[in-house]
Order: sequence, then structure tokens, then C-alpha cells
Amino acid sequence: MDLNEIERILSPLATGMPAGAFWLSLFVLVILAITAIIDAFTAKVPDNFILFGFAVVIVTQGVCVDWPFAANRLAMGIATAVGLYGLNQLWYKFFHYDGFGMGDAKWTALAVSTFHFVPVAIAWILGAWLGILWLGLLYLLYSVRNVLRIKKLRKPTHVHFAPFLLIGLIIGLYMRAMT
Repeated sequence: MDLNEIERILSPLATGMPAGAFWLSLFVLVILAITAIIDAFTAKVPDNFILFGFAVVIVTQGVCVDWPFAANRLAMGIATAVGLYGLNQLWYKFFHYDGFGMGDAKWTALAVSTFHFVPVAIAWILGAWLGILWLGLLYLLYSVRNVLRIKKLRKPTHVHFAPFLLIGLIIGLYMRAMT
């Protein structure tokens, strides 16, 4: 696979960006993948990776397109994070525990700033279903742990969501690229 083939695949992913900035999509996917892996093992989405990703995205958008475009994308990302924060606060008011972590909101804000809303909405829908299936599998393993002789399996109580968001985002980006 040569550079032209990679550019042909990645260029449709970053909407509104010129063809020469195809690397931005790959860069953000790598940042999101790294943070999803860290979240899977530590239950934390690291701020430094997300902030670095935001800086690169906004500067690249400002230089390659124009600064109002970059400001618009930054505003979309911030609005998404604030909306998810508000949704989580509403959930907390009624159920007295968080519905999701704020790392998921930061992760989503970076994804929206780069890829726009539609693939990220698909990521949340598919990610939620994948997370439910994963939790169901963990509950199944927990319920048959004595039969399988698994001693150190704890009862699952929550899902680290960023890895499932990443899988959903990749599927959403693929769906958008195929249309």
C-alpha cells in the first residue's frame, strides 16, 4: 500500500479538510486509540493526549482551511462536551451515580472536532450496544465462574466506554466513506 492509496482512504474521513491534510484523520484515530487503550486498563482518559490532539487539530484546521473553520470545529467539540456533561448531571440527579465518565465527553469532543457529528453519533449508538454485550458476557462468565474454575473474577459493575466508542467510530467512519 503506497502513500496515494493511504491518502485515498483517509481523505474522506476529515470533512472540510483539503486532500493534503489526510494525515490528520490518521493522527486523531491514533490519539483516540491510545486513549481508549489507556481507558480500558486504567478507567481514565488522559487529558494530556486529548489536549495535544485538540491543539494539533485546531492548528491544522486553521492553517489548512481557515481560522473560522477551526473555531467552528472547536465550538462543536466544546458544545458536545458541555452537552454530555449536562446529560451526565441530569442522570446523576435522578439516579445518584454517573452515567459515564467525563473522559468519554473529552474523547467525544476531539472526535467531533475532527470527524463531525454523524460518525460520532454512530459511535455512541454502536459503542453503547457493544458495551452492553460486553457487560452481558462478563456477567455470564461471572455466573459460571465456579464451573470454569475462574477464581479471581469479580462481579462486573461498569464498562470502560472509550474502547467501544473507538470501535463504533471506526464503523461510523467506514459507513460515511462508503456513501
